[in-house]
Amino acid sequence: GQPQENPCFTGRHGCDTNAVCRPGDGAQFTCQCAAGFNGDGRTCYDIDECRENPQICGSHAICNNQPGTFRCECEEGYQFGSDGQTCVEVDRPVDACEEGTHTCDIPERAQCSYTGGSSYICSCLPGYIGDGRICQDIDECQPGRCHQDAVCYNTQGSFTCQCRPGYYGDGTYCSPERTKTQCESHRDSLLGATEFGPRGPRPPVGQYIPTCDENGAYEPMQCHGSTGHCWCVDRSGREIPGTRSGPGSRPMCIDHGGVPPPVGPTPRPDVHPLPSGTHLLFAQSGRIEHVPLEGYDMKKNDAKALLHLP
Repeated sequence: GQPQENPCFTGRHGCDTNAVCRPGDGAQFTCQCAAGFNGDGRTCYDIDECRENPQICGSHAICNNQPGTFRCECEEGYQFGSDGQTCVEVDRPVDACEEGTHTCDIPERAQCSYTGGSSYICSCLPGYIGDGRICQDIDECQPGRCHQDAVCYNTQGSFTCQCRPGYYGDGTYCSPERTKTQCESHRDSLLGATEFGPRGPRPPVGQYIPTCDENGAYEPMQCHGSTGHCWCVDRSGREIPGTRSGPGSRPMCIDHGGVPPPVGPTPRPDVHPLPSGTHLLFAQSGRIEHVPLEGYDMKKNDAKALLHLP
């Protein structure tokens, strides 16, 4: 004698989660799939609008099927126009410095600086003069640059001083007798505080002793004999910050007469060389992509998207 409740209200209807339950008379009801789904109501399948109508998004657009609906996305280099539906090409600024399409002099003489849009500035590096598009070496061998008993040699972007034959020194100071250089004085003052062991003089244990080259200048790389740590130094023996490496690994130090290395991200010093199959991962606008590495060089043309979640 109890009136039966309709299954649509009690929740015992068995319709698909993507369907609507429509109550009828008494305990009668029907299941109807929601918009964007096909089926008998008890089982509903998503309609893949992208497959059924490949041109649904128009040109230069990617169709992404989603449950019950779809979404259009513009391809890379395109964006939605004023109507919000058509994909139009983005007027992207070109970095001529990165692309190498600039008119500056070669990188050894000039620097290209990107200033936004399609603009850039050319400027000559220190030791060169010009408008940045053409840079000429400045002859730094002015009178008095070197010692009176030395010869000045103009080099690209710099100069060097060398004592004449029969004179000794670094060129800024020359003497007929060989005097100790700063490095040799530093080294010998520490060795002077030696302890005499059974095999002759030896430096105090744990003491850092600088190494000098054949001309008496500081070797670009200095190492601590007992700890195994190595680091780079400038001409006057001062440690260059950020170059100290742990035992067993050596920093890349530049010869004092050489050109400075390019500035860039440095790899972990304990991983050398990089194992083959190493990739650089990066995330950008809903995508995770990877770029294969060959040594420390990126193979940009082989970059692939691993995951794309619009």
